[in-house]
Amino acid sequence: LVFVKDGELVKSNDDILFLNEKQQLHIESPSEEDSGHYTCFAENKVGSAEKNVIVTVLPPPKMMENNRVFEVLENDTRTLECPIKDPSVQIRWLKNGIPIATSPNLQFSTSGHKIHLMHGQVSDSGNYTCVATNEAGEARSNMKVIVLAPPHFKALPNELKVVQGHSKTIRCEVTGAPTPEIEWLKDGQKLDYPMFQSSNNVHYIHIRNATLEDAGNYTCTATNLAGKDSTSSNLKLKLTIPLKTTNKNLKVVTIAVVPSIASSERLVQVKENTTLSLDCVASGNPTPKISWLRNGVLIKSFEGPRLVIEAAQASDAGSYSCEAVNEAGKATANFEVDVFIKPRFKDLESEVRVIEGERARLECKAEGHPPPVITWLRGGRPIETMHNSILSPHGETLMILKSRRSDAGGYSCVAENFAGPAEAPFKLTVLVKPYIEEAIDQNPRVVNNRTIVLRCPVLGISQPKVCLFYKHTNCYRELHYFGVSSESDAGRYTCFAENEAGSLSTDLELEVIVIVKQHNLGPPKWPHDGNLEYEVKVGETVTMDCTFRAEPKPDILWYYKDSPLYLSENKLISSSGEQLTIRGAQLSDGGKYTCKAINEAGSAQVDMQLKVLVPPVIDKSNVIGNPLANAGSSIFLECPVSGIPPPTVKWFREGDEIDPADPRLSVTENNQTFGINNVMIGDEGHYYCLAENKGGYDTQEFDLEVLVAPEMDSHGTQKIVKSEDDNFVLTCPVRKSLENRAPAQIIWYKDNRSIDATVQQNVKLSSDSKKLHIMKATVSDAGNYSCYAFNRAGERHMDFTVEILCRVSKLVIVTVMSLRS
Repeated sequence: LVFVKDGELVKSNDDILFLNEKQQLHIESPSEEDSGHYTCFAENKVGSAEKNVIVTVLPPPKMMENNRVFEVLENDTRTLECPIKDPSVQIRWLKNGIPIATSPNLQFSTSGHKIHLMHGQVSDSGNYTCVATNEAGEARSNMKVIVLAPPHFKALPNELKVVQGHSKTIRCEVTGAPTPEIEWLKDGQKLDYPMFQSSNNVHYIHIRNATLEDAGNYTCTATNLAGKDSTSSNLKLKLTIPLKTTNKNLKVVTIAVVPSIASSERLVQVKENTTLSLDCVASGNPTPKISWLRNGVLIKSFEGPRLVIEAAQASDAGSYSCEAVNEAGKATANFEVDVFIKPRFKDLESEVRVIEGERARLECKAEGHPPPVITWLRGGRPIETMHNSILSPHGETLMILKSRRSDAGGYSCVAENFAGPAEAPFKLTVLVKPYIEEAIDQNPRVVNNRTIVLRCPVLGISQPKVCLFYKHTNCYRELHYFGVSSESDAGRYTCFAENEAGSLSTDLELEVIVIVKQHNLGPPKWPHDGNLEYEVKVGETVTMDCTFRAEPKPDILWYYKDSPLYLSENKLISSSGEQLTIRGAQLSDGGKYTCKAINEAGSAQVDMQLKVLVPPVIDKSNVIGNPLANAGSSIFLECPVSGIPPPTVKWFREGDEIDPADPRLSVTENNQTFGINNVMIGDEGHYYCLAENKGGYDTQEFDLEVLVAPEMDSHGTQKIVKSEDDNFVLTCPVRKSLENRAPAQIIWYKDNRSIDATVQQNVKLSSDSKKLHIMKATVSDAGNYSCYAFNRAGERHMDFTVEILCRVSKLVIVTVMSLRS
């Protein structure tokens, strides 16, 4: 006994052992290298034998990388990909050891190998793990995600005052990730001050015994990996000047104050076609003049504290700055504007036709900013499992490897980014070459002067053109011969069928039998009322009769397709030979049977045709039973059916047969595809297809839902006026009747920036996101709010303008005067 692997002799070592007198080969801890073709050779004096075994060692999953670190800027998109090449493994994702669920900010790719971190927030930071599993084990790859948030200030007062000789604390509150480094400037110069203090996110300068030298413009600058920002406040000194004269000729001295700009959002993100507004709230004495620049170039058409661009476009994105200038100096604030562009499709081929068995390619090329995420739907529902298809790495191409009839129908791709979703429809038609499903007699025989019908029962998609040719160029669907004569009608007939998928050609050899009468003899004669065609349902029993009139009584012989019939368990012949019984008939039992009668006077034979009826069977493997259609789009319901004879297909809605005369309705592909164009809400309901033939029937039910865009109960802009420390609620007026039919996703924005209730401490969202709760309002809560309700069918929004009134506090105004000498 010897073992050979891939043509080389196997030798024993620490991992390979021979057991049971070398009859067994034992491999310890097999690896992929042990895979291969093994052969066991046995030989003795009498002869030799061999046995072949193919061994495949399935390795556990293996990650290509581990312990990667990703830094993501706040509000940016990042894709995390599991570093494994094997597409057959199961993938699951964890964050800080807990399974991840899909959310608006976190979406999975169709294969699960990628997760898309959308509009990243600091709360998305953490340790992510992808776990790959197969039968051999599992592997993990850890990724650390750090979301970098640029510094963000709570605005300083524009002006602080301190009495000479008194103390004053300047407070700078800033947040960011990672924690920003703080630098203080006074009048633009770095300040090295012994009284710096910090506590969490708050930083202080404490001034004791203030002097004239302490007055000036103080700036707090914060820097981290995500960016740099600053905020300023002007410290004024209140001087107490003793007046030792009674001279009333006094002059009021006006002190010029360098402009300062209040802190506000510096990164502004808006959707296209919405209003972009940038605020530059500046103070100073005298009142500063404000001008705006874009990419360093003066915008001549805009002056004032607010820059407004209606219906913002991609071309409006870029760097903006405002300059506040007076005689004392100037201040500058910089803004970065990003315009989100809703996905748009290009070069779409919405009608795709492919021959059965060939590859179908659906292309969904979409542009947008940020790049959209692609999801594929069938019948309006996400494609979860489709074993015969693959997706390109970014999901823009759906490839069906070997197209089947059941793959035909309506598909759509949804491209979505922060600006919203867009949907593109596709219709896939699978063309089937002409074919003959039922058994036909290719060697028909007929007695002269009798009638025969030659048929060509061809099927296909699209409907083939079928012709029977014989000695001429005329084309017939079928030929009826009455009173056949051997001279003119016998011979070869050609059945030719063609459609855009291909063609079919088959020959029928017609034989005409001429019976010659002999004197004083009585050859067998077939009765005129004898049955020549039989039908039986698959699995049932049929008996064919061969009763000839003859004297003396003839012997009977049976043939199947011109060959002697061999009896089997399901084929029985009666003792007289005149009856042939077939039990449990199968499709293979169909075709031409011949019974031949012989006596002393001669012989005669007759051909009988047995058709095995196969009940309709609807291929439900890819049928979507609960299709979802967007209002105004098209939907196709598929009923891919087979059977013998070809079933007729009818469509019903709520029990009533559908009238295809409606111009919005279509019935194609041998009635197996039912389409509705320009879908309306009234098209919702219960549909079914009924496929029938002589063998039985089959049905497929559909519950069609229609998705409509959300509607608002009110429109325009709602104005809200509240005071500091008030609580108030903003309600998104999504119409309830439509909300139940078409659940909408709701997102809130403030000043064109999405609101994250998990980060802002005084903001809460209701469970359905329809209500936005603001607790203990501050001046910073004032602004323009919007709620957007959207689904695949469209979106609507409602705007709110919120004003917060400051509470009145005592204000002491000090005028500094000097004496005229």
